Amino acid sequence: MNQHLAGRGTRLGAILLDNLFALLALVPGGVAFVGAADSYGNDGMGAALFLLVAGLLGFLGIQIYLLVQKGQTIGKRTVGIRIVDYNDGTLLGAGRILGMRGVLPGVIASIPYVGWIFALADALFIFGEERRCIHDYMAQSKVVVGSAADVTPPTIPAPSHAGGKEASAPSMSPPAAAPAARGGEKRHTDDVPEASRSDSSPAVPPSIDRLRQVLRNLEELCNDGILTEKKFRQSRRKALADFVEATEADPEAILRGLRQLRDEGHLEAADVQTVKSIL
Repeated sequence: MNQHLAGRGTRLGAILLDNLFALLALVPGGVAFVGAADSYGNDGMGAALFLLVAGLLGFLGIQIYLLVQKGQTIGKRTVGIRIVDYNDGTLLGAGRILGMRGVLPGVIASIPYVGWIFALADALFIFGEERRCIHDYMAQSKVVVGSAADVTPPTIPAPSHAGGKEASAPSMSPPAAAPAARGGEKRHTDDVPEASRSDSSPAVPPSIDRLRQVLRNLEELCNDGILTEKKFRQSRRKALADFVEATEADPEAILRGLRQLRDEGHLEAADVQTVKSIL
């Protein structure tokens, strides 16, 4: 399942809802406290204080349970977003989601003179490309839409030199379709004619088909917002370098295959030129 980063407005809405639910949890105790104060006596103060503490502890208990078990607060659950691991999209452990995202930032924010600067910077970091606050970086987390899912970036396996065979194809299959990439540009994936994608003629190394598949998977992840543009380019360069290292075909065959991928839109002219200078 692909993971889409939660919008900034959605995350703000979740925080506002959490604050609203916290106030609602304190309403019974607050009403009892006001009633006891108006009576000019101490008879109802104990009950009012009990209701306040019970409401606060009950709210915190529900929040902690949802965070640890679901990666959500009540507000995040209401708007349909959750906290997951930045690298693999799985749920965080209790220590990271409570300590690194909650307790530690709260302690820093309570430091005189420094705390308000940290709190402001923490909030402003949401406007970065990855939409992550400082506490997200501290916990190595991100906030995504919907349910959590494992996301394993596609890689080319290490080359196997036994019998002169090349590395096996990556096992990750591409998603059925990809939405438009950030900025309105959709990376080239499914509009390549089938004949071109499956061409494994002797003119190009057969492993070109596997490289094409890896590049298409990377394009899908970039389209879905799972990979930033920077990480997409880094991963593409890594996949290209692994392909060249694992392929034992002659340089001309390699270049013919790379030019084919360039013409299909999976590589840029600079990528082919870089490999040509190395070969």
